[in-house]
Amino acid sequence: MKKRLLILTGPQGSGNHLWSKIFSEEPSVKGWEQLTKSYWVGHGDEPFVDIWENPKLFSKIDWLYDLYFTSISCPYILEGGPILPKDKPLCIPKYEEFIKEATLAGFEIVLVVIGRDKNILEFQQSRVRKQFTLPTFIDIIQTKLVNYNPFFISTEQLYLYEKVYLNHVSKMLDWPINISPEKLQDVLKDNSNQKYLRSIDEYWLDELMANTKNGGDDNPYKHHAKNN
Repeated sequence: MKKRLLILTGPQGSGNHLWSKIFSEEPSVKGWEQLTKSYWVGHGDEPFVDIWENPKLFSKIDWLYDLYFTSISCPYILEGGPILPKDKPLCIPKYEEFIKEATLAGFEIVLVVIGRDKNILEFQQSRVRKQFTLPTFIDIIQTKLVNYNPFFISTEQLYLYEKVYLNHVSKMLDWPINISPEKLQDVLKDNSNQKYLRSIDEYWLDELMANTKNGGDDNPYKHHAKNN
């Protein structure tokens, strides 16, 4: 069996930790085990962090498992907490070098990109990082990541369809996902979208929809049905 490495990435705040918890629950996958036992762990403690900084390390490690998982945001902060220290730059993952060295080490790469609502990302990044960094990641996708035929998964779909969506993702990636219903509910119980959402009393389209008859006279199929 050829060794496989699943690389999970996405813009900061897209659900990287959430998905990492889920992918790392599978016993046959060497993943981010520490994160499965904690609510949150910084990227500075992600198992592959040293290799992201120096991809040449791939050739110096004895890879004993068949399936490995790594997770990284773009851009990311190696140290200094959630807000970037003034004297430290944002880090852009060395995707091309990392994937090249992983391939030379005998890995088949499964590249997965997380998607999340653009407005939520802008709110989240502006609050936590004090800057909107999504355009940086979009540029990385368009200029680099598309060359590796990435799969795209959705944090919004995960919250909406839960286990059904995970089954779909597992089949799509041909990658084992094994998380108990109880653990999945625990992971999903804090929907971080809620703090950015608010209900509204009315919207201009409400009245139009309320006063529109189903199958009105401007519906061409209604007349066709009558004539037949």
